[in-house]
Amino acid sequence: MLSSLLLLFVAIIAAGPCHALLGGCSGHGGDKRLPCLSVSGSYYEVGRQLGEKFRDEIHDVYENSHHAHQLKMFDETASGQAYLKRWLAAAEKHPSIIEELKGIADGSGISLHKVFLYHCTAEVSLV
Repeated sequence: MLSSLLLLFVAIIAAGPCHALLGGCSGHGGDKRLPCLSVSGSYYEVGRQLGEKFRDEIHDVYENSHHAHQLKMFDETASGQAYLKRWLAAAEKHPSIIEELKGIADGSGISLHKVFLYHCTAEVSLV
């Protein structure tokens, strides 16, 4: 579930100005058995809508997954802090990504730091 949510967030960020259609909405070629979620607006608004919709799942992942625990441990190290600071500086060159992550954080009630950390998952696993 977590991987699906993270890939979903990444796909929406990559999709560009800011309309995303998720699941099986009739008329859009999706599987009608899946729930439909249509979000639109600024990058921040799209993120906020996703954070609100998946609030419980996001909290569950941050509180209960083994992977989240490993990321928290990495974040508490000096090398982890330095690494994430470099990533944040690089991400700030792409303000749409930061705006969407801020929206996810605000919508879900999870800190931006934690949302950003979890979105660096693949990169952190290489360190």
